[in-house]
Amino acid sequence: MKLRFVAPLLTLSGIVYPAHALALWQTNGVPLSTATNHQEWPAITTDGAGGAIVAWSDKRSGIFDVYVQRVNAMGVVQWTPNGVALCTANNAQINVTIVSDDAAGAIVTWQDYRSGTNHNIYAQHVNAAGLVQWVPNGIALCTAPNDQRYPVPATDGAGGAIVAWDDLRNGDLDIYAQRINAAGVVQWMGDGVELCTQPFIQYLPAILSDSAGGAFVTWPDFRNGTDYDIYGQRVDALGSVLWADDGVPICAAAQNSAGQTMAPDDAGGAIVTWEDLRNGPDWDVFAQRIDAAGNVMWTADGEPISLALDDQFAPTIASDGAGGAIVTWEDLRAPFTGRDIYAQRINSLGAVQWTTDGVPLCVIRGVQTTPTIAPDGSNGAIVTWWDIRSNIDYDIYVQRVNASGTALWTTHGVALCVEDENQISPKIVSDGGAGAIVTWHDERSITSYDVYAQRIGPNGLVPTPVGDTPSFAGVSLSANFPNPFSDQTSMDLDLSADATVEVDVHDVAGRLVRRVRSLHASAGLHRMSFDGRDGAGRPLASVAYFYSVHTGGETRTRKLIISR
Repeated sequence: MKLRFVAPLLTLSGIVYPAHALALWQTNGVPLSTATNHQEWPAITTDGAGGAIVAWSDKRSGIFDVYVQRVNAMGVVQWTPNGVALCTANNAQINVTIVSDDAAGAIVTWQDYRSGTNHNIYAQHVNAAGLVQWVPNGIALCTAPNDQRYPVPATDGAGGAIVAWDDLRNGDLDIYAQRINAAGVVQWMGDGVELCTQPFIQYLPAILSDSAGGAFVTWPDFRNGTDYDIYGQRVDALGSVLWADDGVPICAAAQNSAGQTMAPDDAGGAIVTWEDLRNGPDWDVFAQRIDAAGNVMWTADGEPISLALDDQFAPTIASDGAGGAIVTWEDLRAPFTGRDIYAQRINSLGAVQWTTDGVPLCVIRGVQTTPTIAPDGSNGAIVTWWDIRSNIDYDIYVQRVNASGTALWTTHGVALCVEDENQISPKIVSDGGAGAIVTWHDERSITSYDVYAQRIGPNGLVPTPVGDTPSFAGVSLSANFPNPFSDQTSMDLDLSADATVEVDVHDVAGRLVRRVRSLHASAGLHRMSFDGRDGAGRPLASVAYFYSVHTGGETRTRKLIISR
């Protein structure tokens, strides 16, 4: 780890951050596209360098196409103004989703009606410079008869992606998947691998990388002909299903279960959450952990996350970085305030960690709806939602909750955008430095819909040109990226005040393998990089290590993995 401080700049292994490097974001957001006509329903992923890549459906041509834009850590758009065209084929391209390519670019997937007879699944790759990598208008992942809908991608860990979707080729909706490599070559059998073709309906899959070249896929399943359950399947890098044919039950409780989402359990499995009607007439939120072999690890049919009065629904989930997860949802327990936002943490053993039925993130009057979540890198999370507390139109708000369940920012959330007209459907990704970047669909122009983004710092302040952004009290240390890595990895350190910093790297037995002693750092966000070598400059073995930052009486520790 090479560190050299030169006031007022911090240089770490040649990466330079000005002391006010976050001061270019704009109040109420940075426009990613304000092209003619509508740009709608953005999806977001990290660029691996503190910024984000955002894709959306775009009607500037008169029909919906697919466009993408990158915004860096300082709020500067990086590619063609108003976005790079990924697909401008005939007819509409909708339901756009995105995943990082792990090289500062992204793979984008969508539902495509270019045939004029049915919807199919296509994908395109854009690199870090905003250059389209595959054939114009994308690669077909599936062109089977009837409709294929709602694609969801996960990284394959090798620069490509695994994509799942629901599929009407057999008459009822089933679940299929396909892998495409970094070169744009489809890897599995034509038109995808069957994950579930049981009778009746299986629809709206969710997907998560298994960190071994394959993926976990879950879906609501009506195979019993009575109600929807939650099922899951694992598919490996070769396209072989690893669990029981047509999937394993994650929840088969009476009445309907739906709206499942997943987070990694940091042990090769996944934690799944969903909305559940078993205690009807109201919806509740449940969760279950499933291991790499397809075994459920907690109470059969899941652990309750919230059983509060009236409805709790639309849960989303993020890893807590300690083998458990944080779940957030929309909540109707207090009808006089409207819809509110709550959250709960559950540990690796299936025990909820915070107040029974969850902690409130926003309980102000009006409607707060459709939360999405990202880990904060310190065992907590950052949650965003759309909010009509103004009683006029929807705005975008955000809140951070720490590992103990305490909301850290302004009561009822920080306003990210309160422009005129509606701002809706926010999506969030970690910025790698204990903050986040949020994108949304914005109607401020009145005549059309546009796409905007905003960054929120670890302190709950938006870094704008009106002044410096002080940091959250203490020190925040991000997870390193990439991880695992071979020769170089980076991590961000955010200091609330000038401090003396010491950095250690230990092996899993606690032996010190590298130390940087007593260097002075100014307040703000700094990037460190590590070259995977010990104190004598020798390459370290390909195993796990822990890196720790000590400053101001505080220590933050993270795990890294070397894989050569």
